[in-house]
Parts: sequence; structure tokens; C-alpha cells
Amino acid sequence: GELVRSLAIGTDEKGNWLSKPPTFARVFRIWRTTKQFWKEMQEEALSDLRDDRRRLTISLDREPDLGQYHVYDMDLGPTSMSVAWIPPQDGQPGYLVSTDNLQYTARQLGAAAELSADSALSAIFVEDFIKREWIDGRREPRLLNPEDAAARRQSNLLHDRILTTTDHQDTAYSPVIPILAEPRTFMALVPANKALDIVQAIQTKYAREMGKVRNRLPLHLGLVYFQRRTPLRAALDAGRRMLNYESGRMKDEVWSVTSISPNDALPETKKVLADGTQQFNQTITVKLAQNGRFLTWYVPAVMGDGMTPDNWYPYVFIKGDGSGRNRAFKAPRPKSDGT
Repeated sequence: GELVRSLAIGTDEKGNWLSKPPTFARVFRIWRTTKQFWKEMQEEALSDLRDDRRRLTISLDREPDLGQYHVYDMDLGPTSMSVAWIPPQDGQPGYLVSTDNLQYTARQLGAAAELSADSALSAIFVEDFIKREWIDGRREPRLLNPEDAAARRQSNLLHDRILTTTDHQDTAYSPVIPILAEPRTFMALVPANKALDIVQAIQTKYAREMGKVRNRLPLHLGLVYFQRRTPLRAALDAGRRMLNYESGRMKDEVWSVTSISPNDALPETKKVLADGTQQFNQTITVKLAQNGRFLTWYVPAVMGDGMTPDNWYPYVFIKGDGSGRNRAFKAPRPKSDGT
């Protein structure tokens, strides 16, 4: 491999700009910074998606013969609800706990739109439904194992048992499952209706923190949508295949600069980029075009103090001779095939 020279450090005695010598320490700092980027993004997702949703707990009159922490389908009539068996612990009896999105379950049970839109109210609605239909009526519940053999899949695992109590847990949680947060890779399971919000948050954080070097430290984002009953291993396999996309198939592309607006102000829709930083006090707006596609790049032109001109980071690779420019130096350009 080859360490890339892409950071200006100063000029020689003739006034020619020089690039900073590449070192392993510098590569390590880049690696550490990108890892921290994903760690912070993971914590932000966990925090932002935490709400007042609750899980239901369901107790039985007798302990059933169920697999520990195994997920089953409880038949609620109009729909089914996934529940997991929590075995007895520390002298406390075992119980079933819901593992489904109770807003979805409430809608399937006929809850009004304004009620099912609230996660806490949805939990209470489903809780009251189970209490009314099975506990007060002392009806035998029906629990199925969707992973059982076809001949036994309809066997009721709660035969001759009665539900005694149901309640909702007061512990709020975030419906996010982090999988990987490494310097070059980030994977997480999030609700489908929140996926684009997460992508937007990642893109905003990237543009704010990496906006000066996005041509040398690109970001590739991908989403895999799947149905709620899709086996998790299939969804993870699709995600891994996306991560293993052969970059060699990507083409080196040249974009044409259509306009440059120095000392431009961020538009209202992009002012979020300046949150917590002063580097966008002066912004260079670069508009690019290629084959009918258009891109606007907002390049922060000053350092973090909001005043010092940034003569070190915002450099780009150009096609042609750039020797006549005030600040230019030669450096090997990484290609899409990794060379």
C-alpha cells in the first residue's frame, strides 16, 4: 500500500506548497477519529430513539415447558404478538414478555389512530385487551412456536394453563440494536420508519465534521429493509453483502465545477451544519455537475475558532495542470480499485 499525501504543511524556499509527510501515527489518528465518529453516532441513535414505549409482562398460573428466552407467538385473535419466556430467577417466578412493537399490535387489534400513534397508550391498550379477553374471562391462551416442525406448529404450548396477571414495564428502552461500530464500518438494526432519519443524522454529522476532506474520506451509506418476520440471519447476511461490495466495480468519476461562491452563507436548510462549531462562519459553496446529476458541497473555509483561514485541509484532486494555482502540490490519487 501507499500512504497518501493530502495535507498541506507549508511552503519551501521558493514558495511552493508542500504536503505533510505521511506517517503511521497520522493514519492512526484518522483511524481513531473515524471510530469515534461511529461510536458517537451509535450513542446518538440510542438516545434519540429512546421514547416512552413499554414491554408487557404476562404471568401464568403454572410454569410452562418453554425454552428459556425463546420467542413464541401468542394468538390474540385478530393478530398475534411475539413474546419471550423469561425463566424463574432469584426466587421470582417466570413470565412472558412482549417482544413486538405494541403500536403495531394495537393497530391490528382495532385501536384508534390517535391511540396507536402513542407508544405508551398502545401498551396500555394491548394490556387491557389481554386482561379483558383472557384474564377476566379465564380463557385458555394459545401459544405457538413458529420455528417448530410443520406437524407441531399449531400445537398449543399453554394448554390447560391460565393467564393470571399482565402489566407493563416502566423501563423505557430504545428500539436500536447496535451490531458494529468500527472505523470503516457501522451496522445497526433500527425501526424501518426511523431509518431515513438515522441516515440524515449520519450525513449531517459527516458534513459537519468531515466536510473539508469528504473527497478523500468518502462516506457510503446503505439501507436494507425487511419484513418483521424475516429471519434475522437473512437481514444480517444482506447487510454484510452490502459491506462486501466490490469497490473495484466502481468507476473513477470526474465532476465538473459549475460555480464557486466564496464567503457564502449557509442556506436555512443547511444551518444545522454550524451547530456547535464556528468553522462554517465562512463557507465556500461549490456546485458540481456530472451527466445530469448535481451536487452542492459546502466547504468550511476557516478553522474551529471561526477566524483562522484553513489553508491545510480543504484540498481536492483535479484533472489537469494545477501548478499555476497559489496553493497546489502533487500527490498520488487513490483510485476506486484501491491502488
